[in-house]
Amino acid sequence: MNYMKRIISIWFIGGLLFTGKINAQKIKINIVATGYNGDVSVFDPAVNYDPGNFISFIHLDKNGTGTYATDSSKPRYLNFSFRLPSGAYPQYILYLSPGDDLLFKINFTNKVPVISVSGKGANNNQPEIFALTSINLDKFKQDNLPHRMIAAIRNQEERNNVILKQYIKKYNPSIGFINNARLNCQYFALSSYYEFSYFKFHTLENSTDLKKWQRIKDSLLIKHPINNAGALTSFNYEHLTDYFQIQEPPLLMSQAKLSPKNFYRDWYHTTINKGEKIYTSENRNLFIERMINKYFSGKAAELVYAQMFRFQLHLHHYDDLDLVFTHFKHKYPSSSYIPVFKNMMSKIAAQKTQKLNNKMVFVTGNGTQLNTLEDVIHLMKGKTVFVDMWGTWCGPCRAELEKFTPQIRDHFKGKNITFLYIANKDIGHPEEWKKVIAYQKIEGTHILANNNLDKDIMNKVKSTSYPTHFLIKKDGSFKKIKTQDESNTQQVIKEIEAEM
Repeated sequence: MNYMKRIISIWFIGGLLFTGKINAQKIKINIVATGYNGDVSVFDPAVNYDPGNFISFIHLDKNGTGTYATDSSKPRYLNFSFRLPSGAYPQYILYLSPGDDLLFKINFTNKVPVISVSGKGANNNQPEIFALTSINLDKFKQDNLPHRMIAAIRNQEERNNVILKQYIKKYNPSIGFINNARLNCQYFALSSYYEFSYFKFHTLENSTDLKKWQRIKDSLLIKHPINNAGALTSFNYEHLTDYFQIQEPPLLMSQAKLSPKNFYRDWYHTTINKGEKIYTSENRNLFIERMINKYFSGKAAELVYAQMFRFQLHLHHYDDLDLVFTHFKHKYPSSSYIPVFKNMMSKIAAQKTQKLNNKMVFVTGNGTQLNTLEDVIHLMKGKTVFVDMWGTWCGPCRAELEKFTPQIRDHFKGKNITFLYIANKDIGHPEEWKKVIAYQKIEGTHILANNNLDKDIMNKVKSTSYPTHFLIKKDGSFKKIKTQDESNTQQVIKEIEAEM
């Protein structure tokens, strides 16, 4: 969960892009971290990142000191975080104005980090204010119902209003900060709800539980409108809108299963039978666009479109994303987001023209009749096989297949090794599966796993996540690759060579 929270923070903090440098002034943040070993991750909304690489780093020296400097012509937020040995990623949101020069000191030697902020702009960034953009809800992760979680959020919401009043009186912050802080207070509860509930809707198993979560959400939306262009500079509003476009689709998928009549009436204005045909033919990106147009308008919709592009590009979910981008350009022809995504969308459109070739070999019947790892071993009898357990729905899988797998295949070109790609949890989508194979040019042997094969292989190689890589040796034995991260390409190659 901490990993996902960190990754998702990349997309929402990247929401506002400022391409102009008119009357820009320097902003500087000096960091001194005691009891910390590592770099500081920075998510800066003023930087036009490559859509596939949103992170920059402050490299701390042996004394734990480092500096981040940038230019800006207007106030904005900056998000930076520390990676702790526990796996936590505490993050801090600074409100920055042109000309600010901050010294941010943090001491990790105690259980609770001790923070002090000084320098120009410190009146807008004292530690007390971090409560307005952060709440730890980890102790409620196992709850199937929202009652304890929402009670904690509402208690913190009340405290935040008190904190802000006391903060203004004590530190005399800028008017710009006060306005943004008030928006952060306004959207704290809804933002926190969406962040937490993102991890719950995948596990809901009955309509009664779903309705309880839905009622909480509806009560919050009445108080805090989701479509609010006046809140675009608020960190919590950006956080909310980003989680909204990520979380709402799985929630709606749950509604389609548990309350199909209401779902198809509300979203497609038709019956279950007719609506289901439209829904199943519409890929995720077109459905997210449908959702954006239903809930948002104007500048708020423009922001959520951009957040969608960032998220789907990062996950390598390209289906019709270039078409959605064409719709976006028509609606917002002067948008500053267009040059940010233009090159990637052109690349997607070009790759969509790629076709299956004779180096993409499909097992008879797509392999859907295979039920055990032994069935696969028998099929590959006498060969050294590198097996990649993946799925079209799996962002990390698609990222590795695009960036690193071709390097591994090229290294073993002409050598006695077979590359076998077993797609999991895609059994009902054979056409989509083959489209992704053609799009990403995944050359090798392909199997579309049924549920039995998926479970049997993952149990026997002792793995619970995708992608998973293992080797089948010529003698029929198998061995899981220790280096599961294909970005460490040379180490993966060494492991394969050692078993050939």
